[in-house]
Amino acid sequence: MAWHLAITISGLLIPISLIYSYYRYKLSYFERRGIPHLPPDILRRQRDTIELLRSAYKRFKGNTPIAGIFLQTTPAVIILDLELIKRVLIDDFSSFADRTDNQSSNKELLYALENAEWQTMRRKLTPCFWSAKMSEIFPAVIRAAKSLVSNSEIVDQSDDGTLDIQGLCTRYASDAFVSCVFGVELSGANESTQTLRLRIQELVARECQTRFTTNCMMTREHCARCTHAQTSEVPLNLSAQLVGMVREAIKLQREGEVKQTCILRILYELLTIEEGECTAAARKDCEQRAVQLLTRALATLLTGFANSAKILINCLKELARNVEIQRQLRQNIVSVMHTYEHEFSYEAMGHMHYLDQVVAETLRKHPTTEVLIRHALSDYRIANTPLTIERGTCVLVPVKDIHHDPAVYPAPERFDPARFDAVAVMARHACAYLPYDDGPRNCLGKRLSKMLIKVAVVALLRIYQIECGEGVEDNVGIQDKIRLKICDI
Repeated sequence: MAWHLAITISGLLIPISLIYSYYRYKLSYFERRGIPHLPPDILRRQRDTIELLRSAYKRFKGNTPIAGIFLQTTPAVIILDLELIKRVLIDDFSSFADRTDNQSSNKELLYALENAEWQTMRRKLTPCFWSAKMSEIFPAVIRAAKSLVSNSEIVDQSDDGTLDIQGLCTRYASDAFVSCVFGVELSGANESTQTLRLRIQELVARECQTRFTTNCMMTREHCARCTHAQTSEVPLNLSAQLVGMVREAIKLQREGEVKQTCILRILYELLTIEEGECTAAARKDCEQRAVQLLTRALATLLTGFANSAKILINCLKELARNVEIQRQLRQNIVSVMHTYEHEFSYEAMGHMHYLDQVVAETLRKHPTTEVLIRHALSDYRIANTPLTIERGTCVLVPVKDIHHDPAVYPAPERFDPARFDAVAVMARHACAYLPYDDGPRNCLGKRLSKMLIKVAVVALLRIYQIECGEGVEDNVGIQDKIRLKICDI
């Protein structure tokens, strides 16, 4: 009987001992490599990834170029030194070209592609977002902004004259996506285009709601989802929905029912240039590949438009809180519009320098990208230190912590567009401001995103004075209100 008990106890102790030894070895990862780190706390409550980043940044910044944290039991390295961030994102990009590891479950979005495939697609898509192409898209954004102004009179208007800023900006993002990406008219369209418009608006509204309500999560995979304006979990049926919409929109374009210049048309023309060189038998395959790439691009744009709505919300809230800044911005807008005979054009927007500063400060204080993620493709020795980032390591750049570092931006909680005048920008490190990532894998649609926000702000400030309403002082609530009053310019 005793030997049965001994065997049973051994059968329990040996696996427990092996498991303990395995995790003890794994959790000593940074100790064995001499990397300063936060101790793992997997036996205590799980800590939010952003909280871990903030703790590591405050504790180790200025003492070491990198620090370690554990995402559950997976080690990750945080880059704390701005010059090292520049090398990771730009100078030594080839060593950190991938944003996700090979086990990423989401390969529908452009951000998740591995470097070789990403380079091919980036090369094809980049011309669509050049400044010249954005000027072609500008009239479509203006149409959406006119709809924004009209919506501001009716969207969830309450008895006290306030309106729901989230609903207002969601409608704007939806109208802008319909108009800019698909070229569908916002009014007076026929039945087929109206059906397409309603389907698109439903998708954008759903994505906006996800962006407004999703909190930062704790696991390594969840960390990857919140790293960039282009990162988002694509529902399993979204790809199929977008394929159907793309094919329908292409059909409408060919039949002449959609005549406006739009991103879909520009992309389709760029992607089917090679079709003329194909044989008749291969032409169908060329178009199939174009539709597939368009679908990926539009899934990515969908998250970008939702993030633009979130940025616009923060911008309007800051203007409501900061009356003097709002007054200066309106003066800048009126002055430039007078120069251009009150015609709001792409060129006029380019001369609204204070508007540039206001949007930049909004992105500084409220970055949609709280952390950038890279994966080391090879062992990387950090210059002038004994430290090495090993191949396969998850590398994090704490954007929000940099943007709120008093050593970089004094009084970081204060909204101050003067931080982005030319002299102040030149005095700071180039990688102290990373709202759209940096280097070869920076945000492809950043020009479009800024244009959406600027046009909306100009459209509202030309008519209204923005005031705080109930709930606007809460940074996190989804019931934020603003009050719009007709102003005399």
